[in-house]
Amino acid sequence: MSQPAENAVPAATNIDLRDINVLICVSDGEERQIIIRYLEHLDIKHSKMETVDDMIDSCGMADVVIIDNWAGSGGSVDELAQTIVQETSTQNRPGILCLRNQLDQSKKSSKKNGITVQRPYSSRALVEALAVAIGRIDPDQFNQDPSEERLVSVVEPPSVEAAREAGRLILAVEDHPVNRQVLVRKLHTLGYAVEVAENGVEALEKWQTGGFALILTDCHMPEMDGF
Repeated sequence: MSQPAENAVPAATNIDLRDINVLICVSDGEERQIIIRYLEHLDIKHSKMETVDDMIDSCGMADVVIIDNWAGSGGSVDELAQTIVQETSTQNRPGILCLRNQLDQSKKSSKKNGITVQRPYSSRALVEALAVAIGRIDPDQFNQDPSEERLVSVVEPPSVEAAREAGRLILAVEDHPVNRQVLVRKLHTLGYAVEVAENGVEALEKWQTGGFALILTDCHMPEMDGF
C-alpha cells in the first residue's frame, strides 16, 4: 500500500482525487452503486469488478482498491487485502480500502493491510479514506475508533419476528434501491429490525397486516406516493 507522503495534510472537506483510478470490488450490488454515485459526483475515475478473480487480475493497474467480505470462496476482507499485497509485490502496490460492518477492536498493534471504513459511511468518510490510502492526507486525521463520540455504536438488530412481538418493527418505504439500502443499513446500525416496501401500494398491504411500530416513507414513489 502507498505510504503517506511527507507533505500529507490533515483531512479536509475539499479533496481533489480526480487524478486517481479506483477499483471497486464490493459483494453487494446496491452498495457498489452507492460508491459509484459518490465517486461520479466527485469526478473520480473508477471501475467495478463483478468477481474477486477480476479484481485480482486488475488490481495492479489501480491507485486504490475498495473491498469487503465475499461469502463462500471469495474470501474475507483481510484475506483479499493480503492477496492484493502478494499479487502486487513486484508492481506499484495500490492503496487498499476495507469496508467493514464493525471496526476491529483487537489490539492496535495487530497489523492489517489497508484502511478500514465502518458502515454506514458518508461520502466524506469514503473520500478521506481514499486520500489516506494514497498518502494525500495524514492517516492520524482519519479516526474511526469506536470510542469516538462522533460514531454511532453498531448494535445487532433483532429478528423481524422478535421486533414485531416487542412492538419495535419499522416499515421502511422507498422506491430507489440505493436509498433503500442506505436507510436499512442505518436503522440496523441503530439496532432496529426493518421490513421494506418499494412503493405505497406494497407498504399499505404490509401495514394492514399489523405489527409495525413506525413507518418511514419517501414522498414521491410509483403506484402510490407517501402522502
